[in-house]
Amino acid sequence: MQKRISNPFIVILIFFAIIFDALSFVPMLNVVVVTVGQFVMACLFYLAGVNIFKNKPAVLYVLTTIVEFIPAAAALPFFLVQTLAIIAISRAGKA
Repeated sequence: MQKRISNPFIVILIFFAIIFDALSFVPMLNVVVVTVGQFVMACLFYLAGVNIFKNKPAVLYVLTTIVEFIPAAAALPFFLVQTLAIIAISRAGKA
């Protein structure tokens, strides 16, 4: 049984997701931001007790990472969508 993500940690996760989404608007930094951002978010989820390498979170994580690498799609808030979805999956206990 995995532990539940605390509310203060959810705020931290959402804060970092918003920061990485804002930074991904810069065209030349997009690849660096996505690479570093996904690594940082994976570490934060690990610290929160969520294994993102299980079925549903892993598929979601990989798909949003691929979409973030597409320059035109980087304008959409995929870091935030990914973070909220993984939080919802882990809170539902289906991760």
